[in-house]
Amino acid sequence: SFSASNSGAQPAIAYGGNSVKKGDNNAMLISIRSATASPILHWRCRLPETEMTAGLIVSPCGYYIVGGGASGSCYIWSSVSLSGRLLRTFKAHYRSCTCMTFSDCGKYLATGSADGMVHLFSLMDLVDMTSPNSKRNVSPMHTFSIHHFPVTSLIRLPSGRMASAAEDGQVIVVELFSQLVLLNIQLPHGIKCMAHYDGRLFLGSIQGTIYSVDTNAYAMRQTEKQGAIFAKRRRQEQQNGLTTTIEETVFGMKSSNETSNAVNNTGVAYQTDWVGHDHPVTSVALLTQGNQKLMISGDELGQVR
Repeated sequence: SFSASNSGAQPAIAYGGNSVKKGDNNAMLISIRSATASPILHWRCRLPETEMTAGLIVSPCGYYIVGGGASGSCYIWSSVSLSGRLLRTFKAHYRSCTCMTFSDCGKYLATGSADGMVHLFSLMDLVDMTSPNSKRNVSPMHTFSIHHFPVTSLIRLPSGRMASAAEDGQVIVVELFSQLVLLNIQLPHGIKCMAHYDGRLFLGSIQGTIYSVDTNAYAMRQTEKQGAIFAKRRRQEQQNGLTTTIEETVFGMKSSNETSNAVNNTGVAYQTDWVGHDHPVTSVALLTQGNQKLMISGDELGQVR
């Protein structure tokens, strides 16, 4: 795995896997200065588990490194020194941890698992070693149990929001502070990976299709549907039932065959399907160079498009 931080020094953390012999796993935190200069090593550590199923991520402040393993445990290291002291080990899930992300403010850590749960932890509680409860397992601030299958991807969004996707094809966007579900879309195939750019979610599926969902257009459509439902209720309450309400004028009449599932492009203004892969898409990334915007994707057989 390989991930980057938002701090000014642009450190990146790389998980090297089995480096010398089976079970000898090492990870390191480096700063990439340029394509020609050698990277600077900040931290190196032998990992406590052979399979770090959720990989490793670095906090937005650059001071902490978090890893999630197949045992369901998560590990937090300090990246201040080269030795990288292990601050805490805590049991996050009863099944393997599959993905992690920090909130955009850096105060919260979200973990997803094969148990279908998404837990939200306070980073302050996890790294505070002066508390009398510092040696105890930290309980999550909130648990999202909307998914029915293993959670495969978590990404942070602007304005204190987070998106999660799972093998059940369900895509959820929640507001972390209020725990409100802002978006809930059911796609026809399970999701393996996810990326975000400019208000759009790009979701790689197990069938090989990449779905692009415009979250702003989805919100407008849901507002329109709610307004149409309210207008219909008001219309039924009128005695004559013939006049058009203000809500109907603004939002329009609600069709009887409308559905909230984004199953195809027909009539779904907020969704676009990208085809080209014949195998499950395991990685999606967005690259911007000036006015040029590129989407890079890879599948299980190593094909990159």
